[in-house]
Amino acid sequence: MMEGLEERLRRLEDHQAILDTLTRYAWKIDHGQDEEWLDCFTEDGSLDIRYRQGGSLARPVEGRVHATGVRHTGRDQLAAFKAGHTRSPDRWHKHIIADPVIEIDGDAATAGCYLLRVDETDGAMHIRTFGQYRDSLVRGEDGRWRFAERVIHIEAIDRAGST
Repeated sequence: MMEGLEERLRRLEDHQAILDTLTRYAWKIDHGQDEEWLDCFTEDGSLDIRYRQGGSLARPVEGRVHATGVRHTGRDQLAAFKAGHTRSPDRWHKHIIADPVIEIDGDAATAGCYLLRVDETDGAMHIRTFGQYRDSLVRGEDGRWRFAERVIHIEAIDRAGST
């Protein structure tokens, strides 16, 4: 019964810590907590936003535009992206994640989950975006799990009333 208990406990703790990173990202992007949001990524981490409709929807800020979207790599580009992102109380929205699937291999992991962004525009609530997050995470020297790469697959987006 006790055989493997330590390893099983470690895997459960890692799983929960990765879920915490997924959730922290959503909370911090909605409420403007830039430094805490940046701390979800490794120093050379990247955020790659890919649109099913193609790269014409991309807002590059300082990232590199590609055929289907835009990629932000490293602290400077991620910080520029976050600084330009909408936030409360100027714009109310919530990034919601659902159905996470996490695979852990030592100090590396992959995760995927559904994304739903709900916005309030002119007093009306609507779904602005849905899609998927596909993540590669690593455990840092401090024990925290961070995104080495986060790919957002935007499957549908409503640009009406958005900035």
